[in-house]
Amino acid sequence: MVRLYAQRGFAATIGGGIDTGSQRMYPSLVGGHGTGFVVSRDGLVVTAHHVVANAFYWLAVMPGSTEPRAAIPVYVDEEHDIAILQVQGRFADVVDVPTREVALVAGQAISVAGYPRELAQREPAVTIGAVSRTTNDGKVEASMSVNPGDSGGPVRDDRGRLVGLLIERGDPDQGLQGIALFQPVRFVRAALDAYRRDHRLPLAADELTRRGLFAQSLVDMLGLGLVPGETPDAARARALGYTRHALAAVAHARSPEDRTLVAASCWHSAILLLERHRAVEVRNLSDAAMQRTATELIEHAIRLARSVTQDAPYFRWNLSFVENLLWQEGRVVAIPEPERVDPQSHAD
Repeated sequence: MVRLYAQRGFAATIGGGIDTGSQRMYPSLVGGHGTGFVVSRDGLVVTAHHVVANAFYWLAVMPGSTEPRAAIPVYVDEEHDIAILQVQGRFADVVDVPTREVALVAGQAISVAGYPRELAQREPAVTIGAVSRTTNDGKVEASMSVNPGDSGGPVRDDRGRLVGLLIERGDPDQGLQGIALFQPVRFVRAALDAYRRDHRLPLAADELTRRGLFAQSLVDMLGLGLVPGETPDAARARALGYTRHALAAVAHARSPEDRTLVAASCWHSAILLLERHRAVEVRNLSDAAMQRTATELIEHAIRLARSVTQDAPYFRWNLSFVENLLWQEGRVVAIPEPERVDPQSHAD
């Protein structure tokens, strides 16, 4: 089982610093998470398509770990809400996907494993239920209380065999509770067979390596490496680690999406460095080398954000972090952005 995160954009949040209380502008990640399962030793992972749709970057994190692995969707079956990702690295434990349909009957015990609620949880949760019926469109309905984050998880029978892929839960707003839907395993097998039949060229290992740098930056911004009750010294060491990750990614930022992500990572790392050393401004950092590092991070963030607005101006309006960063003009103590006035509202 793996945790999957799909990054869809960056908003901006202004709030008090965690250590200084100063007003800071932070990149706010816009994305979603779900579950996937490994089906090959070379890193093919199956999940629900809606978990990874409409995103720029994807990462996978193994159970019990905070180390990210870059992931890229390589096959999609939108009709059945199935996606296959190529994930960085090799895997020892894989889920066997049966070549034949596993018979299911109403009342049969089943279970699903996933990562509900929080991406930060390091171990999957198991939910137990029972088969209810097969719906008119071929999905299997189950009596099972699942939650956001469980989507894409493997559904197993009482013998541990894979019988399906979790894709949907009942909407409480519509009065539906304790209901889940999954695709039978035959559709998972069909997707894998289609990918292997149509797949021509292996995904370049260097592209996954390059994206691995971005995956590390995302994990840093998501806070997956946080340790409850860590000492101030450990928190400062972690902040320094974030700066190294951000700076390592700068040279690999090519596309507007890359540059937006790395700009967010550099800015986040600079602000965290200030906060963990209780420095309101860069000049308040006691170490000259640290001042240079913070300045370098801020300069990279602004340069990358400006290049995005020049090369892909639509990004500035779709991702409020870029716009807000340029408005701040490098101020680490944030000032509120003025409210925009719609010119149309003043038209004669």
